[in-house]
Parts: sequence; structure tokens; C-alpha cells
Amino acid sequence: MSFYNDLTAIKQVLFQHKNLIKAEKQLAALAKHCQSDSDMHAVQELLALVYRQQKNFSRASTVYQKLDNPLLAGYCQLLNGKLSAAANFWRPPCEIYPKHWVVTLYAMITRQLNQYPTLLQIRNNLEVDVCNLVEAKRFEYLENIYYYLPTLSYLNLEAYKMCGRALLNTNQLDRVESFLMLGQKALPSDPETYYHLGQYYYRLENYKESLLMLKQCLLIMPNYYPAAVLTNKVKEIA
Repeated sequence: MSFYNDLTAIKQVLFQHKNLIKAEKQLAALAKHCQSDSDMHAVQELLALVYRQQKNFSRASTVYQKLDNPLLAGYCQLLNGKLSAAANFWRPPCEIYPKHWVVTLYAMITRQLNQYPTLLQIRNNLEVDVCNLVEAKRFEYLENIYYYLPTLSYLNLEAYKMCGRALLNTNQLDRVESFLMLGQKALPSDPETYYHLGQYYYRLENYKESLLMLKQCLLIMPNYYPAAVLTNKVKEIA
């Protein structure tokens, strides 16, 4: 029980206190007391997350390789800007699962898309990947993904909204409005899109436009609690 108590305490250091250096040192110490393969696996998985948070994608990839997880090992190489290394990791599992999302991701980034993902694949992966690529500063990869947004939106009408929200959440505001407006055009009755536009204009201190978007959100869904909270916040300022 002590091992898992220690592991839980390290998770608090990592996720709540966001002390990456302390978490890394504690994991290194805990690794010496692992009594089973499953113990070591749990430590290594958490250590890989620490490296990813530190943007040390090369070390994270090495850990995932030890964990026999070629998909995440390749993903970290992608975030590290090593496309060839990512492809080498992904090739064996993708021969077994040729429609895996990473096939689509790699094809978009290299402008070679010739098969299409499902609605659920886009919903489950696109927004996370945009956030991760922004954090890794792989802006050239993002441009290639944006090239395929019309296609992704045809397959999943939320694609533009998801990209806009990802950029909003990573504070990359230059394309947020255009993506969310395209998302609104695709799904004009989606309250979320208006809420995110309200957030965007709030960030710009354009409180009049923010209130207009939030009002539209609440007209569509009166019990949309985050929009009501932000509306009150804007009214206190404006």
C-alpha cells in the first residue's frame, strides 16, 4: 500500500502543484523500491508525463519505447520535430491498424492525406493534437493540418470549433475568431461556439461583442452555466 500512497503523493506534486523537478526526483527515488513489473510500469508512465510537461520529448519517447508503446513513442518524436523517427515507431502498429488516427495525423502533416478519419476520430483527437502541437511550437505542422480543415469539417461539423477552442485555450488568438466563425457557419445552433466567441472577445476586452455572443448562447441554451457566469463577469466590468 505504501508504494501506491507514494505514487498518489507524487501525482499531487505533478498535477496539483505542477512541480516537475520535484516529481521527477521523487519518481527516480520510488523506482528503486518497485517490487513488481506493474510498479515499475506505473512509475515509468508517470515519468514520461513529466518529461512531456518539461517538453523533453526525446526522453519521453525513450521511456515509452521501454514501455513497449510505439504509438506514444512516435507521438513524442512528432512533438520533437522528428517526423522520420515518428514514422518508424508508427509503422509496425499501423500495419496492423491501418486506419489508426496517427495515420491520418501523419498524412495531414506531410500533405499526403488519401484516406479519411471517422467523425469520432476527429472528435477524440483533433483538439488535443492542436493543443499539443501548439505547446511544442510545431506551427508548421499546424499549418498543414489547417489545410485539411474543410475536409475534416465535412466529416465532423465541429472541426472548426474544436480548432478555435484549442487555440483559445493555448492563448494563440490570431486565428480563433476566424475558426469559430466558420464553426458557427457549420453549426449555427451550437451554443458552445457562441460561448467561445464570448470568451474570445472578453480576452480582447471587447465587452460589447462578448455580451452579444453570450446572449446568443443563452438564447439557444438558457441553462448554459459557464455562459451565465461569464455574462455576469462582463457586466460587472462593462
